[in-house]
Amino acid sequence: MFGKATYRILAAAALLLAAACAKVEVSVPSDKVPVLFSTYGQRALTKADTSYVAPGADFAVGSVVGVYGFYHDASDWATENAAGTNIADFMYHTALTKQSNGSWTYSPIKYWPNEYGTGANSVDVDKLSFWGYYPRNASGLNLYKSGTTTAYDNNTNGLPKISFTQATDPANQVDLMFTTPLQDLYRNDAQNHGAITNGEVTLVFKHALALVEFQLTEGTGATLNTLDLTNIKKTGTIEDPGTVPFVWSNVSTEYTTHIENLSVNETTLLRLLAVPQTISADATFTLNYDITFASSDPTHPDPIVYTGDSFSVKLFDNTNPDTSKRYGVTEWEAGKHYIYKITAGLDRIEFEEIVEAGEDWTVGNANISVPE
Repeated sequence: MFGKATYRILAAAALLLAAACAKVEVSVPSDKVPVLFSTYGQRALTKADTSYVAPGADFAVGSVVGVYGFYHDASDWATENAAGTNIADFMYHTALTKQSNGSWTYSPIKYWPNEYGTGANSVDVDKLSFWGYYPRNASGLNLYKSGTTTAYDNNTNGLPKISFTQATDPANQVDLMFTTPLQDLYRNDAQNHGAITNGEVTLVFKHALALVEFQLTEGTGATLNTLDLTNIKKTGTIEDPGTVPFVWSNVSTEYTTHIENLSVNETTLLRLLAVPQTISADATFTLNYDITFASSDPTHPDPIVYTGDSFSVKLFDNTNPDTSKRYGVTEWEAGKHYIYKITAGLDRIEFEEIVEAGEDWTVGNANISVPE
């Protein structure tokens, strides 16, 4: 029978850790199997901020995921959660880094417990559980002990409570994701680990935010100058990041996005990674634009230009007595992709349609997977 924190880790790493934690033993079994993390070979496609994982895309090379590992000594996730002893003592805030060959690496390497299944060295079965989030060092993200504002640490039972404030500049916004916990994995006689082979753990990440895009579908003769989006909220809390769909609460702190020098050649005028929210009735999309069109009068051949026009519309209208004129959605939900399509013509600029694109951002897969 081994102690709670007896892990099969590299001897050199264990010697370093032993100085800080007396519970760690230097023990590398002869049939050691490392804990590995796998990924799907999807294409890389990001915007300027590499924390954004685009629809159908993979994580960019150099992306860093944070992983927490829980060691269950002849126990399991549920039992230790109930007892208040389920702590991230196997991996704590461990950095998984995406390599150019598609693999994910971390250090020091950890090994699966050698008390497993029918081949255990004792009658007990030791198990591992994992939970992760991305990006590992996200600006505006805080992890707390459940129900408190005390920082989460490696003596905290279970998963952390999440508090997050999104950046107001779209270029700096973070694509926040969490996994559902992988619980009670163990090594069996075939040297597999639960349902996974060759020691590999696949963490399946789910988007915690809503992807919101404003796209220009037609723009004949229009030059777009500035864009404003007002009364969008940026702060919220997830009490349990291990349960999907993610439930956000205490969503607050309205802000305005202002963008200069828009180009009519850009299909996407604005992309937000938004905290899921009930959209304010005052949330408004505004374009300032010029319209230029050729003259049909040969005596005055110069183009005709109307400058400084503006167009403003609320993000939704669900109260218009004319039901055919109602539009929009009142909620942005976690993991969903919303597309506002805009037509800019000689007469006016209008919302062509508003699309709720689906349950997840990915194309061809039910989820974005990590390691992924």
